[in-house]
Amino acid sequence: MKKSWQRKFGARQWLLLLSVAILGLSHLSAAAACLSPDPYAVNSNTSTNLVQASGCTLGSFTVGAGITLSSPGGSPIIQNDGTITTITNNGTISDNGVDRPHELIFNASAGSNITTIINTGTMSSFIGAIRNAGAIATINNSGAISSNDQTVRNTGSILELINTGTGTIVGGSIGIVNSGVISLINNSGAISSNSQTVNNTGAIIQLINTGTIVGTSAGIDNSGVITTLHNQQGSNGGSLLTYSGILPTKYRIVIAGTTNFGRLSAGSVTGVTQFGVSTFSTTSPSIINMTFANVLVGITPANLGLGSATTVSDVSNGYSYTLTQTDLVSKSWSLTITACRDCTSGSSGSSSGGTGVSNISSGTSVGLASIGANPVLSGGTLVLLSGDSSSTAFSVTSASTIQNPTSGSATLSGVFSGAGGLTFIGTGSTIMSGANTYSGGTTVAGGTLVVAGPSPTGTGDVFVASAGTLMGTGTIAGNSIVSGVLKPGNSPGYLSFTKNLTLNSGSTYQQDIAGTVQASSSTPVGASGYYSFVNVGSQLVINSGATLTPRLSNLFSASESGYGSAIYVPALGDRFRMVTATGGISGRFSTLTQPTELASGTQFIAFYNVNSANSLDLAVTPTSYSSTLSSSTTNAKEVANVLDQLLSVNKTGTATAAQDSLLYAVAGQTAASLPGFAQSLSGEIHAASAATLPQATQRVQQAVLARLGDFPMAPNQLGGGAGNTPTPLSSGAVTGNNPSGLPTANMSSNPAVNPNAANFTSAAVADGRAWGEIAYQRGERSGNSGGNGFNNNLYQAVFGVDAYTNAALGLKLGAGLALSNTTVNATGGNSTIQQGALFLYGKMPVAEDYVLDGMVSLGLSSTNLSRSDVTGISSGFSNKSVMGNDVLVSAGLSRPFETSGVRITPYVRLTYQYVGQAAYDEGASAAALTVARMNANGVRGVIGVGAGSLNKDPLKDEYTYRANLAIGADSQGLLNPTLNTTLGGYSSSVTTPTAGSTFVQAGLYGTVKVADSAYAYAGVSVEARTGQTLYGGSVGLRVAF
Repeated sequence: MKKSWQRKFGARQWLLLLSVAILGLSHLSAAAACLSPDPYAVNSNTSTNLVQASGCTLGSFTVGAGITLSSPGGSPIIQNDGTITTITNNGTISDNGVDRPHELIFNASAGSNITTIINTGTMSSFIGAIRNAGAIATINNSGAISSNDQTVRNTGSILELINTGTGTIVGGSIGIVNSGVISLINNSGAISSNSQTVNNTGAIIQLINTGTIVGTSAGIDNSGVITTLHNQQGSNGGSLLTYSGILPTKYRIVIAGTTNFGRLSAGSVTGVTQFGVSTFSTTSPSIINMTFANVLVGITPANLGLGSATTVSDVSNGYSYTLTQTDLVSKSWSLTITACRDCTSGSSGSSSGGTGVSNISSGTSVGLASIGANPVLSGGTLVLLSGDSSSTAFSVTSASTIQNPTSGSATLSGVFSGAGGLTFIGTGSTIMSGANTYSGGTTVAGGTLVVAGPSPTGTGDVFVASAGTLMGTGTIAGNSIVSGVLKPGNSPGYLSFTKNLTLNSGSTYQQDIAGTVQASSSTPVGASGYYSFVNVGSQLVINSGATLTPRLSNLFSASESGYGSAIYVPALGDRFRMVTATGGISGRFSTLTQPTELASGTQFIAFYNVNSANSLDLAVTPTSYSSTLSSSTTNAKEVANVLDQLLSVNKTGTATAAQDSLLYAVAGQTAASLPGFAQSLSGEIHAASAATLPQATQRVQQAVLARLGDFPMAPNQLGGGAGNTPTPLSSGAVTGNNPSGLPTANMSSNPAVNPNAANFTSAAVADGRAWGEIAYQRGERSGNSGGNGFNNNLYQAVFGVDAYTNAALGLKLGAGLALSNTTVNATGGNSTIQQGALFLYGKMPVAEDYVLDGMVSLGLSSTNLSRSDVTGISSGFSNKSVMGNDVLVSAGLSRPFETSGVRITPYVRLTYQYVGQAAYDEGASAAALTVARMNANGVRGVIGVGAGSLNKDPLKDEYTYRANLAIGADSQGLLNPTLNTTLGGYSSSVTTPTAGSTFVQAGLYGTVKVADSAYAYAGVSVEARTGQTLYGGSVGLRVAF
């Protein structure tokens, strides 16, 4: 094949081809410059290719009348890469019908601009006449533009393409093809093609067709966006405008006269168009009550947004009309103009009755100024203009229409009576304020109906369509169904419905808020400081898909006193009861919009029938309680986590009645009160009571250790060490066995007495087996980042019996019983703990110079707790006999010695303690807690030193005294317990304010002899640590027998 065509071209042919190429390249090189001169005029027949280079500006380019500008081929005749202000063709621009690869005029790139192209002559091309990839302001054609393919092609932007009455645009395949943006196509001439005349895949903002657009396949084929199509083509002997693809957003029929009007024939269309009457229509009264047949063909009710309805009445640009489907097969529609704002003789004004039309019958439209005496609405339309006002009484005998003003408002204060109903249409507002009695019902099909007074809508039912708005004050009788907008009040105000109120899917309830005072029937209209309120005499039904829209701004009109007042910004703690329905509330809003004016970090939430109030409340809450309370105590933050979960289920509509009740109480708290309120919800008394449980057994331990010091060591344990002469140890000294320094009976003040004999004698005295003690201890825990502080008061009686003693061996074993009663006081609650313990104790010497002591205790507890309900939902919470148990095991080691007449006893002690408490709950109230079982344990280590006087015998001396000092540390389990709880159905916890683990102990004790064989003793002690102090005293009696 290659050799075949090579043989056809000889050397001469190749030379000729090369010469043509060089000539073309030199021509293009010369042409790629600024066109000059300016203005550039073609005054003789010329064949050339012209290029306006990038960056160049040309004022005007003109082809004179009778002159032909043609192309030699290869390039567009006029290519613009820069700027040309005006291209005018009064002659002919043509590529001679030869298959050229380019258009006649090519606006080549995004940066190229042509202000105006004017054609009064002929533009004829094989491939295309005008192609735009840049920006063209205006194409104005009153001549002839044609091509064998795509005549006008736009991928850039064109502000307006005007084809006047004498202009023609003819395409071999497409007349106008657009994939860019054309703001306006205004055709009063003829546009045609052999396929799709206007093909749009981009955007056409407005297409006005008062001429003809005709295509073999379709006049218009749209797969992009056509915002508004005005059409007059189709009647007066002409063909219908054919249309395929996506319907325009708005279709406006142009009615030029009774026989000259638009008709649209749709084939294979999708989407929905809004039908209306064009502003380019005539205002001749002759069109009123005229029926225009087949204005739409091939259009379904769904294509018009009507659902399954086959007729609609509405107002468009001052024209009241009824559109009716007349043929289900061809999907044809007819149009009747029932009224025309600018076609009637009525004018804006006031009316109280006079001469004019008295019977407004079906098919009749009458302006307010033309109303006669005793007017009757018997199926016709009362047309209102902005500013109209009438106190005339109307008799409504059958279903009639009131056409709202196109804009502004009109007022009807006269009484409307009769069996008929009223339908309000149009876009403006009508104010109904009479004591109306008509019974046929009220429909707001379009515009706004503003009501005022005791019965503005008569006695029948009320329906607000999706395009309608009902607002105002007063009372509405009958059942009301809203598919549009319901706005109680003019500004914030009061509106009453005597029967059911139903909000359908797609409806909007507009809640105006200008303050914290609920509006009532006596609230001044237009005053600030109020929020709107609706009272429903029966049931409020909210269907899925309804929207609640609170509004904070633009609430007042210029004539109202609240106009210009500062916007009220709702704060935490604000709750707005916006609706009360005697018959309860069914359903909930699917959407709750948030005003932009709300303070940062806050939101509106809705409550339905909270606390069985049959009401709908709006409340202001944080968007996140955790964020708002992030700097609060641990207990408040735990509650905040629960509250955030309650917010979530409230918004999704899955909250239980109790959960919403709890959240509603919290929503009533201000920013200042919220932290304390949340902390109160945590139930801090529960943790405080748990932290107090171990203290009773710890106090028993002190009494037992004192008793263990009442018996001497074995003789070989009384000295200062191995090989030393034994030194008698007064067992009443402060020792490791007696860290409190409680005095004992094993003392002698006689230095001549043999120490060993003295001790054995004392051992006999110590055979008095029974001993007892009564103690009081006060505990105070200060508040901190964990929670609020608390205090407790412990009252204790301890009784013991030494079961076995051996003075020679220094061995003592015993057992006893302790009974305790403790009261605990915390913020918002208190408890009483009753405890009983059985214990064993003993001591023995070890390693010659040391003494080992030990104790085991087993106890039970019963706790009564009470707590106030900070929400006020219940009278409070009370739990009786919450059972618990505890175990304590301790071991100590001491080593006494004497120096400078003082007995010094260093000691160490290790104690393990376990405390358990059963689970319990506070009941079913919204704020009630469920408290999980507690299993806690702790370890205490103490190191200390005791100091006491020598040779003091409480049975012989009138008094004795002792002192001690120690430091220690506790593990956290019992000191700062955390209880797992459940609040509002969600897991939480409560803890105590944190107390430090390290502590210091100190004590001072003394005895008083009361008989030859008995003495009384008393002591004071204190234990202090960071965040907590325990202090108290004890009194006791010991008897030898």
